[in-house]
Amino acid sequence: MIRLTELKLPLEHAADALPALIARTLGIASAELGSFTVFKRSIDARKADLVQVYIVDLEIAPTLGTDVSSLPPEGAALRLGAARRRNLPPRRRQRC
Repeated sequence: MIRLTELKLPLEHAADALPALIARTLGIASAELGSFTVFKRSIDARKADLVQVYIVDLEIAPTLGTDVSSLPPEGAALRLGAARRRNLPPRRRQRC
């Protein structure tokens, strides 16, 4: 089971857009995508263009041509998206 986070689609999108986005995100063919379930669906309304943000759990269909070495291990969460860390100085402990 693989968990993908921060899959963003327009508010009004076609029914086949989510499976296509999952396959494109993983870099696999749509035929190799097994079953998936939507774990969470939310609406990001922070900007003028509303988008739906999905978290999905999925299985990849076993095929001979799939290289699974680049995928995370079983039970690991795969975080894809625009998460950026800032270069902040380390926190200093305050003595009481």
